[in-house]
Amino acid sequence: MSFIEIVDVLSKLAAIIGVPFLVLYTVKTTGLHKQAEKQNRTSIRPYLSYLPDPNQYTIRNQTTKTAVNVVLLVKISGQLKVLSDMQHIVAVGPKSQHTIERSQLRTTATPEMSRLMPDYEKLFHKLRSLETNCLCILYHDLDGNSLYTLQYGSGAGFGLAGETGYVEEIPIP
Repeated sequence: MSFIEIVDVLSKLAAIIGVPFLVLYTVKTTGLHKQAEKQNRTSIRPYLSYLPDPNQYTIRNQTTKTAVNVVLLVKISGQLKVLSDMQHIVAVGPKSQHTIERSQLRTTATPEMSRLMPDYEKLFHKLRSLETNCLCILYHDLDGNSLYTLQYGSGAGFGLAGETGYVEEIPIP
């Protein structure tokens, strides 16, 4: 066997062995890229939370990103209440807060909410199915993504336990 034939066989063998490693490398780096993209997306979004207060609802922006079109929903004893006339808070700026008097909330039919805010339909379905009292803050970031913060509670108080995220990531039941 000549030197050229040996080199030819070795190059074919290297190609056969190298292809699976190349595919594995591509799959792994694609997964890492998606994970890094999700972490980056999460780190740059606004995060709104509820500050406990017996007389009013205070919403605080915990980040340096602005939240717009903020709506407050409160579910107590099976009734969903929302800001009067579906009025949106225009914006909650970075590291600031907005206060809503309890008298500004009114009971609203869920179909009306679904009609006025169709991008939140999955979240409304989730709220209807919950057995517990909850407070839900709906908002958008400046890129137009629909976000929510959901805090659970008992009686009229709501603790810090809950969840937050992008509305489109809510699993369909």
